[in-house]
Amino acid sequence: MKKHLPAILLGLGIVLYCAYFIPASVLKMRYLYGNYFDVGIMHQTVFNTYKAITTFDFSRFLEMTDPYGPLQVKRMAIHNDPILAFMAPFYLIWSGPETLLVLQTLILAAGAVGLYLIALQVFQKEKTAPWFGLLFGLLYLLNPAMQNSNLFEFHGVTLATSLIIFMFYFWFVGKLRWSLLFFVLALFTKEEVGLTMAFFGIYTAFITAQKARFKFESIKKYSFSLLIIVVSVTWFFASLEYIIPAARGGTNHFALEYYGDFGDSPGEVVFSVLKQPVKAFNYVFQQDALNYLIRLFQPVGFLALLSPITLAIAAPEFGVNLISNNSNMRLIIYHYTAVLTSFIFISTIFGTHWLYLLLEKKFKKKIALASIFSYLIINVAVGCYLYSSLPFAQKGEKYIYTHPFSNRSEVFNWSNKLKSEEYKVSATGKLAPFFTSRRYFYILSSRYELADYVVLNPQEVFVDFGSENAIPAYEALQTDKRFVKIYDQNNLQVYKKLK
Repeated sequence: MKKHLPAILLGLGIVLYCAYFIPASVLKMRYLYGNYFDVGIMHQTVFNTYKAITTFDFSRFLEMTDPYGPLQVKRMAIHNDPILAFMAPFYLIWSGPETLLVLQTLILAAGAVGLYLIALQVFQKEKTAPWFGLLFGLLYLLNPAMQNSNLFEFHGVTLATSLIIFMFYFWFVGKLRWSLLFFVLALFTKEEVGLTMAFFGIYTAFITAQKARFKFESIKKYSFSLLIIVVSVTWFFASLEYIIPAARGGTNHFALEYYGDFGDSPGEVVFSVLKQPVKAFNYVFQQDALNYLIRLFQPVGFLALLSPITLAIAAPEFGVNLISNNSNMRLIIYHYTAVLTSFIFISTIFGTHWLYLLLEKKFKKKIALASIFSYLIINVAVGCYLYSSLPFAQKGEKYIYTHPFSNRSEVFNWSNKLKSEEYKVSATGKLAPFFTSRRYFYILSSRYELADYVVLNPQEVFVDFGSENAIPAYEALQTDKRFVKIYDQNNLQVYKKLK
């Protein structure tokens, strides 16, 4: 028991994490605090893929209804994240959006195991290595950015956090085939991940060269690194220059407008940043960027900064978030931190190891251990209180449990009544996750007229995301003689199209 106590305690921590975040993420949606963007839209994509697999109608593979138009499109019209297809087989167990939320929590929680294993390797000369592993695993489970991404809907890229951790671990211990497997899975979580993976390839080449004392002997030693770099760069540019534009009917990725200061195409943006590093670097000194960086690094006591070479792998992802004109990308309450979290923690392990060796030379081992453990525990406790979504935190999501929408039972009833895929449905955002288990779904907008039923919360129409499209649609619906109101109770209205 003593020998395996750190692993047992970490296992208990993972169980407790899942015991809270699985019901929390599911209840958040079922209490009507989810949304079409993004659990609804992700669910429709995975549901259609599940149907493609089970009915052999492969035209539905990664298919969704265009959230901005009337046509059916492939998921790549929004983001190139084919990892969603890997979620579809789990719909054989339960084909609702809850499956995605449960899987997301389980996969994120598994990242703690990966960090534990990395720490065992980094501190392998120390008897206390398992306790360091336990420390980093628990710090990860308590990390505000990771927890917030867990509770913010569902996103394929959120899964990258754990996938990258295991990719790094297997490379670190020399199990390159396993590392390649997790590399591919991480790459599949989003198109932009390719840039960071290319930097991972450069990092592995640098470490290989360092071990050889920078004497070039054989290309074979660098084959893994070269493969990572070539595949990553190809994935990134193919996604943004060909795959996504093809799925969008020839137009560029919608997110390129976030980087208009640097160019109009992926190539222009990348090369403009490389040519004007000072201009790009100036974005770091904006107040929201500084606050963002503090919130990312404070919960790990800024120790990730002590391993700058490892942290540099995430430079592209930092750049993507910092130079964007979308300020949401510089908040830690969304999924934009997913790739960063993995490298921040890997760097923290290496940074802590360097600091431990330094303190050990000047003080006794026990003092070095106590100082580091106390420092990191205090920092994560402060970070949890200030930035996490846990109920006891300063900005915790207590309202989810204290103010559930009163009409949720009516929503569930109508979700069951309209369960058949023969119905095309339009709904407002918070109701959408319950009506996207079908091939054709339309968020409330002028496209409501394509639906057989319209389900909405009239209050939501005027205040929630997308109200600029929902308000005129709702007003038009009131006088549209093609539809008749068949239900109107407790802030839930249902309209049926007349035959």
